[in-house]
Amino acid sequence: IFVEKLRKEINARANTSFILRLHPEERKDFYMKKYKNDPSIILSIPDNGSKAIVTGDFGSVKSVKEFISLMKFSDVVINQASTTTLDATLFNTPVVCTCFNFNLPENSWNAAHRWYESNHFTEIVQSGAVKIATSFENLVKHINEFLDNPDKLQSERDRLSEKMMPKLPTAQLIKESIEQVVN
Repeated sequence: IFVEKLRKEINARANTSFILRLHPEERKDFYMKKYKNDPSIILSIPDNGSKAIVTGDFGSVKSVKEFISLMKFSDVVINQASTTTLDATLFNTPVVCTCFNFNLPENSWNAAHRWYESNHFTEIVQSGAVKIATSFENLVKHINEFLDNPDKLQSERDRLSEKMMPKLPTAQLIKESIEQVVN
């Protein structure tokens, strides 16, 4: 329901594209079958390197580049309480997180709002760096705000990025990690 409603909204706006990045494990076959030949949706299909479990596989170079490109060059990233929020923030890409359900009661154990009550996402919610959409209409409003003003919340995203992903000597840390594995 969500994907269909969002597809209609995005396609109604001129010069926009809807890129649907699939989860590497959940319902991937369903969405690939449904939208493979639909020109209104571009499918992004992650490989095993995108799984939330340790697989020992970092993914193909192509897959990593595609993900980075999506985070860096998308006008708006939409997700539900995902670490993708931080990936987008790293590139100063606006994020809208969905915090509503269409057919699930508010008191359900897996209602959308419950994801934002966890320690996992509290820091992000409190940062003010992302918009939290509490209804579909609210989601569309936030998307349009970011499309019209991509710099909205830029300073908040910068602060969140610095707090959650401080500037470290990354190249040196990677080199040391590789040396530990090789030696």
